[in-house]
Amino acid sequence: MTARARKPVALPPPPTPEEEAAAYAASLERAGKAVAGKGRLPPGATHRIVVTSTGAKCVKRVKRKRYTAV
Repeated sequence: MTARARKPVALPPPPTPEEEAAAYAASLERAGKAVAGKGRLPPGATHRIVVTSTGAKCVKRVKRKRYTAV
């Protein structure tokens, strides 16, 4: 028997640091671990979402405010 040649797999390009940061912030927001606004954090939230605008672009950043013991 002869060995078959396999086709090379085309992998998607790796995400940029900005895309990774946006995905991380979105996952925290979906899980209820990050909230926007001021005041006290609700139970279960560990991060605060800070929106900054630089020119024509708004950037969401997350800041860790407390740790939880799970």
